[in-house]
Amino acid sequence: MVIGVGDTHLFQPMSKTESSVNEAMKSRFADGINTEMYQQGWRRLWLAFDGNKKIVGHIDIRAHAENHTTHRVLLGMGVDRSVRKQGSAS
Repeated sequence: MVIGVGDTHLFQPMSKTESSVNEAMKSRFADGINTEMYQQGWRRLWLAFDGNKKIVGHIDIRAHAENHTTHRVLLGMGVDRSVRKQGSAS
């Protein structure tokens, strides 16, 4: 794990200016969410919202591209810095 500023951890190996979501990536994400589970390219997404309906966290899973790894998923997750270390309310 790489340590960022203070005790803030960096999970993505690029700066904020380099980190962006281009149209191709947006399209792949939307297509994956609309793809049936276990079909090539599927993806699922869960979002966490604050009291103002602002997205403050996410978890997403997606299939591996290789057919022999259908029993595995890739996991992505993130929590907005403003709500870290506060626990979660169910």
